[in-house]
Amino acid sequence: VTISKSGEMGAPVEIAYFDKDGILIDSKWLEEVTGNNIILPGNADHAIVSPDGLLPELSKTNNSTKKPLKFNFVFDVPDYNRTNVNWLPWLFSINEYNGWTPGLMVYSGFIPTLDYGISVKPMYDFNNNKLVGSMKIQKTFYQQFGFRRIKLAADYSIFEGRSGAKFSFAGLLRKPIYSSPATNLKASVYTHDIDRDAVTSRFYSSGKYMIGDIGIDYHNYSDPLIRYDFSTGITTSFCKNEFSKLYATGKIRWRSSKKMTTYLRGWMGHFLNDKYVPRQYRNYLGGGVDPNFESGVVLNRMNLIDNTWPTVYERQYIEDGAGLRGIAMDGNRPFYSNETSWGINFTQAIKDVPLRIFADYAGGTDLDDHYFDAGLIINLSSIKIYLPLYQSWDEEALIKDFDSLKERIKFEISIPNISL
Repeated sequence: VTISKSGEMGAPVEIAYFDKDGILIDSKWLEEVTGNNIILPGNADHAIVSPDGLLPELSKTNNSTKKPLKFNFVFDVPDYNRTNVNWLPWLFSINEYNGWTPGLMVYSGFIPTLDYGISVKPMYDFNNNKLVGSMKIQKTFYQQFGFRRIKLAADYSIFEGRSGAKFSFAGLLRKPIYSSPATNLKASVYTHDIDRDAVTSRFYSSGKYMIGDIGIDYHNYSDPLIRYDFSTGITTSFCKNEFSKLYATGKIRWRSSKKMTTYLRGWMGHFLNDKYVPRQYRNYLGGGVDPNFESGVVLNRMNLIDNTWPTVYERQYIEDGAGLRGIAMDGNRPFYSNETSWGINFTQAIKDVPLRIFADYAGGTDLDDHYFDAGLIINLSSIKIYLPLYQSWDEEALIKDFDSLKERIKFEISIPNISL
């Protein structure tokens, strides 16, 4: 057994020896760790460094020479000297194309104190009578190449009429101990094979695509009264699909008093190349359509005559692009831009009051008009309901009665992405 350290802290380390039944045989303390080679006693089955787990470490996953499996229902406190495998029935996936797809979630890792993650989620699609699901692997490295943390991940899924993979890199830059300010460098490559019967041609182009995205996120939460977020990047296609676009988003959360909080968001996008833009990668003014199938909570991408679930963009809002929260359409035609477009979003919240005020302003260089909307938000934590009272692009911009309001209602589902 070789014991070494990668940091600079000098502290004595305990190493314990156990037999095959897990009974302690002997233990010893090393005053200094400098790549020590330890020979196990003849009757020892395995050894554990810091058996009480009190030694401060970035990763405790490599402290044992033997790691038997431990199965947990849903989750349990990690035993770092065993390989923890968690499982649970998966009953939470539903959409128009697949219907309700129950299955099983099996995963290991994906928590801050473990430097890896592996998950498998098989489900059954009763609408199309086939097996669907996803799998993912993730590895985390600490203090490498100037980054505080590097995450490499790969996943593959067959769901919502799309099969494809994602390969991603995320590198965190920030000072030790401090959580803010922080900068993330990120890069992703996506492959898509989209079934034409699973999506509406109004918002999606079916077929095979390979997409790349590279960007930077910056967060500054050092002031408790005001928080800043900024992100910018470029999305581009590979192979035969020729488009590339720049984007930038800025967010401010300002707490002006004990009761009042103001949220401001600004966005701008520009196409560098628009020779062929798949419909899902257009810059829509009324939110996004989740072009890379990452959301997990899009209920309907199909737009059938007899829909069971509300349709994306028209009724289900996804914060993306210019971000108009009204029904940003002219009849059946959504507002979008393939040149330079922009949007400003304002939200005013009052503490402990579930009703908020919103206003949006958006436009594009290839659009005839600028667009303005305003209304109310019913904030139910994970679900927001948007009630647009005014839409500048409608013939009757201001609502007249409840029936006209019903025609404009949208909703947003906001569930933290656990990324399993």
